Amino acid sequence: FVVRGENVVLLGEIDLEKESDTPLQQVSIEEILEEQRVQQQTRLEAEKLKVQTLKDRGLSIPRADTLDEY
Repeated sequence: FVVRGENVVLLGEIDLEKESDTPLQQVSIEEILEEQRVQQQTRLEAEKLKVQTLKDRGLSIPRADTLDEY
């Protein structure tokens, strides 16, 4: 197979034995989007917990959207 980009080229040989042993399954786009939503929600909840814990200890992390871009 060949994967070619503007500044990147990747060449490789496919091992058909290893590829046939890979347990892949086809899923719908809805399943993918739902899993992404769940992962994003989990990350958001973990970030909120982290911010709250730091706040309880008298510390804070400035949000990226409130920082000046110089």
